Amino acid sequence: MNRITERTDNEKILISCEQSQALKKLASYEDAHEAVLKEYDRVSDQINQAKAQGRMRGVTANQLIAQKMSLSYFKRYGVDD
Repeated sequence: MNRITERTDNEKILISCEQSQALKKLASYEDAHEAVLKEYDRVSDQINQAKAQGRMRGVTANQLIAQKMSLSYFKRYGVDD
């Protein structure tokens, strides 16, 4: 990914492109963010259903947990709404 922003030591943000290009990239990022949050909710629901049915052992449960962890990066970095 080619970054178009840079954080300075004093937490200022510099933009290295035109404003319209930055807004276009932000819109794409927000679309991706929205899709990831929907997938996170879907996986969370699947985990809750599996727990309720006592099916949280085995490969599928481990895959769901791993998927949920990887989708949680937005939450870890404070990008979640």
